[in-house]
Amino acid sequence: MTAQPRHAALAVTPLRVRSGHSLLRGTATPEALVERASKLGHNTLALTDVNSLAGATEFCAAAKAADITPIIGAELLAGPQRIVALVTSEVGYGNLCQLITAVHADTQLDLADAVAAAAEGLELIADSPAMVEALLAAGAGDYRGAAARGKLWVGVDPASQSRAEVFRLAAAARCRNLPLLATADALLTGPDDADAARLLAAMRLRKTVDTVPAAAVPPASAHLRSGDDLARSLAELPDAVANNRLLAGACGEFALLPREPVFPAYSPPDGLTPHAYLRHLCRRGADWRYRGDPPADFNARLTRELSLIEHRSLAEYFLVVWDIVSYARSRGVPVAGRGSGASSLVAYLLGITNVCPLKYGIPFERFLNEQRTDYPDLDIDFCWRVRDDVI
Repeated sequence: MTAQPRHAALAVTPLRVRSGHSLLRGTATPEALVERASKLGHNTLALTDVNSLAGATEFCAAAKAADITPIIGAELLAGPQRIVALVTSEVGYGNLCQLITAVHADTQLDLADAVAAAAEGLELIADSPAMVEALLAAGAGDYRGAAARGKLWVGVDPASQSRAEVFRLAAAARCRNLPLLATADALLTGPDDADAARLLAAMRLRKTVDTVPAAAVPPASAHLRSGDDLARSLAELPDAVANNRLLAGACGEFALLPREPVFPAYSPPDGLTPHAYLRHLCRRGADWRYRGDPPADFNARLTRELSLIEHRSLAEYFLVVWDIVSYARSRGVPVAGRGSGASSLVAYLLGITNVCPLKYGIPFERFLNEQRTDYPDLDIDFCWRVRDDVI
């Protein structure tokens, strides 16, 4: 495929887009989506996998490499209710994570109520009159009037919706004074993905390919399309196109990457700080490992390791791993640490590893040193019979 020229003035951004991270629905990797979008001339592209942000970092990295502005979101699906949520801020990203968790955790979730309670930092796209009404009812104080125009959009895509559907959605938008939005659905990556989508639907519904209902498979036209194709299909909806550009510009300002890693938190007992509790556990572990007779260089090595761990703010990470290993051992589960973590005296004293680095002269720097810019990891193996229970 020859790359299309990019015309910013005519751009229509696909805002409802699935990758293979929409399990048993999407047909391609985020990289493949970005590659096709680049060839089609898109400057901006959203990724809105079904109840998932699993492909977000992969998508953002690929988009950055292709000089495409990524938009992060998700297609929230709970029973018959569906809404696309796009992120505009860090708060919105956190809210979307919480909403996805809620969808997976509660099979009886009222999606409209949940979204109304966590809408800060999100732009919401409804593509059915019923969902529009449900959201307005759930967030009556938040969505009415001017607030509605800045938060809730009515999505249309003439290439994948019937004229009757588009008419009903346009009427709902006018009735509620809400903006009509071109979503440029890309539920398939390319026009040749229909068979793969039908096979995925058969697996999802546990049916044979020839008995899959037509409604369970995205329309063949709902694939990633060029700007020219989108412009032709939206020629009768100039306001929806203008709103697409407006929303894409607002959502494109949020950058998911780069970001600092977020380590799990640990709350020590007795009001101790994580660093103080880690030191306490190490002293207790010294009595256990060496029975009151540690090697001559023990104190210097322990002090050096704890100092660097504290400097790198890794105490809570060690404590979380220690907690997991302790739980496994309390269940009588075979567990063993391996890899470069065996270079750490702290890991040995916590019972995470079983090799004394002092005895074998293993330098701590193999695991963690001042020059290391990435983060170390403690690799732990569990007996397969109880691995899921431990997790």
